[in-house]
Parts: sequence; C-alpha cells; structure tokens
Amino acid sequence: MKHIDEKKLESDLGYRFEYVTEFMGFGADDIATIHGSAEHLAPIVPQLVDAVYDKLFSYDATKRHFVPRQSGYEGDVPESVEAL
Repeated sequence: MKHIDEKKLESDLGYRFEYVTEFMGFGADDIATIHGSAEHLAPIVPQLVDAVYDKLFSYDATKRHFVPRQSGYEGDVPESVEAL
C-alpha cells in the first residue's frame, strides 16, 4: 500500500497532480490525446467545466469540499453546502 501525505495534498499542487494522475491511471498517452484534441475542445471549455462542477455538486461527499477555505484562496467562502 502506498502512503499518501494528505496534508501535503492540500498545500502542494504538484504533489496533488501526481497523486491524482497516478490514482486515475492518467498518463502520457492521455496527455497527448488531450493536446491533439485541444483545437476542438477549446471552444467548449466553459461547457466542460460546467459539466464537471455539475457532477461534483451532485454528490454530498464531493460538494462539501467547496465549503472550507482552500489553500491559497482568499475570497468569500460559503457557510454551508446548502449555501453553494
């Protein structure tokens, strides 16, 4: 079993990226596919982002992570999941 430094996940973007890509099995071929599709995907990026947030907000276990202040974010934060 591989140890993950959960505290570091919250403060080190590179570490978090490495963890998520490894966890998902996301590799060089996937990156090449995205780069090769960038011209076609660029016009629909806003819709893709909305779809990801819709999916994340459809589960309480993922939506709740948008309530606490995140590392580096200095704006207003919601008081509860219901306030999102």
